[in-house]
Amino acid sequence: MSSKSTQTQFDKNMEFGNDTTELIRYITKGDGAGLAYQWLSTLVDGFGHRMVGSDSLEEAIDFLVKSLEEDDFDDVHTEEVPNLPNWVREDDNVEIIEPRHQRLNVLALGGCEPANITGEVVVIRDLDNSKFVNVSGKIVVTAQQFKGYPQTVKYRQSVKLFESLGAIGVLIKSVTSFSINSPHTGSGAEGARIPAASLTVEQADMIDRMFQNGEKIVIRMNMKSHSENHTTTSRNLIFQITGAFRPVNWLSHLSFSGDQQHVNLFKMKRLDEIVHLLNRNGILLGLVNNPSQGDVRFWAKDGIPSVNYIPDKAIDYYFYFHHTGGDYITIFKDGDLEYTASIFAVLGHIIANMDNWGPA
Repeated sequence: MSSKSTQTQFDKNMEFGNDTTELIRYITKGDGAGLAYQWLSTLVDGFGHRMVGSDSLEEAIDFLVKSLEEDDFDDVHTEEVPNLPNWVREDDNVEIIEPRHQRLNVLALGGCEPANITGEVVVIRDLDNSKFVNVSGKIVVTAQQFKGYPQTVKYRQSVKLFESLGAIGVLIKSVTSFSINSPHTGSGAEGARIPAASLTVEQADMIDRMFQNGEKIVIRMNMKSHSENHTTTSRNLIFQITGAFRPVNWLSHLSFSGDQQHVNLFKMKRLDEIVHLLNRNGILLGLVNNPSQGDVRFWAKDGIPSVNYIPDKAIDYYFYFHHTGGDYITIFKDGDLEYTASIFAVLGHIIANMDNWGPA
């Protein structure tokens, strides 16, 4: 960017450049250094797993409400969300019983129903060819190659497909590029009547080798995870950040919808200016317009501005731990949370105090 363009609209009109420097210094080197890690560790260590319908989730929401109020956020409140699925993870047991005995390391897929079945294994390497393989009356084990999460997650979402082909159970090779015998769970079994679980990469590959060598493999699946007979109610947590110059409603995320491309060109320009301010202050960041939106797609589709942050470690590092028993705060290294907090603090501060998202 040329020196002429260094003075952005934010620098000239609202001194956002100085605000950005002050915010980042506070979070990374000032009194705010370490607060993000302390806050997150208190939440995740103090309440553990927070499944929908669990006491730990509701207690964690209460904790967040109290914490936000103590930190002087505005209009902190919750809104009930009724009729949510009430699925409970239990102690599931899956084991090879032929040609030898070995307990398998699995995690039930979300929505999996209980069952106690025994069946011969058939291995599926390519989902596109599955309709040409006889899986009727058998337990399917997938052994796909990992080709990135978006391309590979379809295997975890194939339970109902295999059920329609006659399978009596499904074990999905974990959707990850890295494993230390750690299964990666996730959604995928909702609405299916057969048991389904994620299997570690190592054990899925082992079963694949045995199958390719012509061995008959028999597995027993004793799945106890289940859906309760009633739905449950949880809560959304809502709070506001009021702008110092012109109060606006609660600020959530940033996004770009294909239905508003003419406006989004200006939104991208605004974001590019914010990214420039971050870069000038040592927070190196790029900007990519991506229609997939990931976990914020529900808001993005409704036209709510939304953004996903992808760290330098990229997607693969995230999926080393994603939905595994190793998903603890230990995975963050020094400065990780301060770096991320700086990004969203600057985004939130600037956007809350902008005139609008329209043309400059």
